[in-house]
Amino acid sequence: MGLASAIVGQLTIAAAEVIWPSNRDLGDVLFSVSPILTGAGLVTAGVAIIRAGVWARPSRFLPLTLGLYTILVLIPVMIASGGPPAPLALWTIGGWDMLRFVLSASLLRFTPAPFRATRQGQRSPVLPHRTSAHRDERVPRCTGRHSRGVIPQG
Repeated sequence: MGLASAIVGQLTIAAAEVIWPSNRDLGDVLFSVSPILTGAGLVTAGVAIIRAGVWARPSRFLPLTLGLYTILVLIPVMIASGGPPAPLALWTIGGWDMLRFVLSASLLRFTPAPFRATRQGQRSPVLPHRTSAHRDERVPRCTGRHSRGVIPQG
């Protein structure tokens, strides 16, 4: 539920960017609602991610950090400064973008192996919390015609 709210918030920001030049009143309303949806969704998802303990240690705090930054820093600064083009508003948006970048980069680090060889012809479920650093290096890597990840027997 949390990530759904955050996604709706981000889609609302995208809609506001498109609508604002032609309808500033509606665009302003969308710009006002979207950070609240995004922040609340990220806080909810962040707490769930921390409690589940499925992400690597530093990364698991990023959704909660981004959600709290949105609610505790971004929204108050936008209200106090009047929003862009105020320099403080632009710097705050830049900080928000950097946190989103770090979260995105940490998500790209997770490289689940969709095909782990268990028995010949069977596939195990994807474990999203495993990173390339956790892979067992004793398992041979397949290339070429066996590139689907199934280890040839024999």
